[in-house]
Amino acid sequence: MLPYPNIDPVALDLGFLQIHWYGLMYLVGIGGAWFLASRRLHAFDPTWSKEKLSDLVFWVAMGVIVGGRLGYVLFYDLPAYIANPLLILETLTAVDAMLDGLGERTRRIFLAVQLQGLSYVATGERLGVSVTTVKKHMIRAMTHCLLLMED
Repeated sequence: MLPYPNIDPVALDLGFLQIHWYGLMYLVGIGGAWFLASRRLHAFDPTWSKEKLSDLVFWVAMGVIVGGRLGYVLFYDLPAYIANPLLILETLTAVDAMLDGLGERTRRIFLAVQLQGLSYVATGERLGVSVTTVKKHMIRAMTHCLLLMED
């Protein structure tokens, strides 16, 4: 029988921030999928824009994160959530704190795109920034959220 390796789940500990291996793997996997898909986008469907692809990748990533958390709760920790429904509120508070960790401009851009459903162009026009700036802030926001995920 092979011994189970004793690997520290924390890849980088900065004291105030712990970056876990699985968070890095989410980042590599989702970022790699976006990169490869964006390179083949026009061969797949010329009517798709990079903005549409970015939205798709974002919502798939959110589905992975929310689905993973929901799966964990349902299959491994359901009795704790039934016994203490305030854990749900604590989880929502953690999401809010995750967004609070973003800079003001990044948070405004992220919320405009993801909650209000604005395109990158409309977000840029509303906030008086370029589409490139919107894209950079969206990447920053998604990276921030992925790196702060905890089990």
